[in-house]
Amino acid sequence: MHGVRKICGTSAAARIMAAALCVTLLRAAETLPAGSREEKNAILAVVEGKPITVEDVLPMTRAREYQAAAALTGPALAEAVRKLRAEAVESLIDRRLIVADYEAGSFRLTANDIEHEVDAAADRAGCRSRRELTRRLRETGSSFAKFRREIEEQMIVQLMIQRAYVVRNFITPAEIRRRYEAEPELYGHPERLRLAMLRIAAARADRETLGHEVGMALAADPERFAELARRISDAPGREAGGDLGWIEREKLRSEFSAALEGKSIRSGMVLGPLETPEGTVFLRVLEHEEASVEPFESAAPRIREAMEKELRDASRREYCERLRRNAFVTYYVEGVPSAGADAKEKNDNRNPGLKP
Repeated sequence: MHGVRKICGTSAAARIMAAALCVTLLRAAETLPAGSREEKNAILAVVEGKPITVEDVLPMTRAREYQAAAALTGPALAEAVRKLRAEAVESLIDRRLIVADYEAGSFRLTANDIEHEVDAAADRAGCRSRRELTRRLRETGSSFAKFRREIEEQMIVQLMIQRAYVVRNFITPAEIRRRYEAEPELYGHPERLRLAMLRIAAARADRETLGHEVGMALAADPERFAELARRISDAPGREAGGDLGWIEREKLRSEFSAALEGKSIRSGMVLGPLETPEGTVFLRVLEHEEASVEPFESAAPRIREAMEKELRDASRREYCERLRRNAFVTYYVEGVPSAGADAKEKNDNRNPGLKP
């Protein structure tokens, strides 16, 4: 079986206003995790004869892998990364089948639609011109053509899901109130921190001396943290000055949580040196937010949006399941579900691509 033959309706669709099309391709100077070219090219799945590789998956998972490194260690971290990459494989399979369904139909986005979204995505990434966009893409090992295709495919997915989506229920104010009262912990957030990490690898012979020097340097000038992280650290997020993003305090790994215990947390504070199995760690609190509870009046629009999203997601699942029933998908990795494929093959020992 070749390609997806189901053709959706061909009536003209309204202009897509996607608010979050800024893809990770523009993260300047951010490189892929360590690994050989062979490992990055390792095939995780094949969809209608087209492979999905480790390198396809990493841009989708990198940020969450960095956050996992702040909360987990050892086998738990490896399993979390494996799950993130497995989920990304499934997402890419759906995306490719949706794009194939679009291409089998007669409706087409206009060049103006695509160019408008390319410019909007570039603007959100801080690029003031196409020349600057092209330069930054080149620095990350990508290209303008790849970036444009990424934007186009995201628009296609938005369009096809929109065409498949049918609102089955009218969401009443009473239903929104019941949702708020049933799940109050969802409206607000627990205490959280945006952390940066600098780690001196356990294997370094000069670990103790270097740790002392870094500690002295940060005590004298905490603003040097990002510079030192880029130069010295072997931790995730090194290229971004060690920035790991936002993490809920209760989810921090035990060594990091213990370092915060009893302290008055403030932005800019540095913690460390902390000894971990991976090496000597310094942390910097970039931002800190106390736990908060959102009142119903301000939460209601977001609850309605979430409930509508649930309906859209259900429609998307049904649509993708239908596409998979008519598709040929082959998996080559351990632990990836094999939903909806006409043919499924596994070679668990040949491809370590889901491992960190």
